[in-house]
Amino acid sequence: MSDLSQYEKDMIIDCLASELEAVEEHRGSLGENVANVRKEEINNIIGKLDDGIGWVDTRGKVDDLLNRHAEEVLKTAESMFHSGAVDVGSYRGTDWGLAKVLTTAALERHCGDFYPRNMDGERLFIKDIKNLMHF
Repeated sequence: MSDLSQYEKDMIIDCLASELEAVEEHRGSLGENVANVRKEEINNIIGKLDDGIGWVDTRGKVDDLLNRHAEEVLKTAESMFHSGAVDVGSYRGTDWGLAKVLTTAALERHCGDFYPRNMDGERLFIKDIKNLMHF
């Protein structure tokens, strides 16, 4: 595979990403075990092509982080709802207002949960995170 250009690797990765979507769409007819094995095989090939730093592999990791932390954010939003810190009745007629306020507050409370840290608990890559906030 080393004689492939980055463009060729990206094309293959895009095709494999489409295959991942197709496997997920047909999970019911394939069966849970077959679909999971197939997805793992495809992800392993993608990992070899993008060296673990391409978007497809990284997207899967981002998705995993979001899924793992979503329940905590939801619990925090519920706790905030019941805290009495805001008059929830004042949000009548605002449609999504209260949900957006609770979600924003809960996400802000948990934003530090995602920071990469070293063994001493010090935050890493702060400069990169700040740079990305401009895009």
